[in-house]
Amino acid sequence: MDLYILGSGFLSFGLYLLTHLILFRYVDRNAVFKWLFYLFCFVGLGCGIALWVITPIIFPITIQNLIIIIAISMLVYGSISFFYVLAIFGISVTSVRIHLLYLINQKGKSGISLEQILKSYNRETIVKNRLARLIGSRELKRSGKFYMVNKLISYFIVHTFLLVLTHKLYRGSIKTNLKV
Repeated sequence: MDLYILGSGFLSFGLYLLTHLILFRYVDRNAVFKWLFYLFCFVGLGCGIALWVITPIIFPITIQNLIIIIAISMLVYGSISFFYVLAIFGISVTSVRIHLLYLINQKGKSGISLEQILKSYNRETIVKNRLARLIGSRELKRSGKFYMVNKLISYFIVHTFLLVLTHKLYRGSIKTNLKV
């Protein structure tokens, strides 16, 4: 039974990854994280329903045990997906180093000059891309020339809050609009 639960969690993640690789070439790159969440929910719901139907056919179990099996399987799926999005996919999307390596690799053996790199990937480009991603994921909103936090609580706000708190604890005060 344990292998069945783990296997269904890993299989759910495999379906998530496969669907991600197929569909995300068509998704607006500024709304990637929003679509990762939608895809996570869609695949999780589909796999949960499939487990609800298939598991009682394979194993003679009670409804309570079926619910526990599905919950643990979805916990495994959610944990692996969370790790993938934050530790693998998230780093490759937001890392300046990865983008530079990708840009240089695209030019092949002929290489690329510093001027060409700076023309296509400079500080202004980085900031514009990050702001577009944050607006696309609805973390920020734009009103005229001003950017504002759109959500009261989100992963990024909690993350920033924890960084500010840590900085205050170890290094003293820091100037920010976030209250600790």
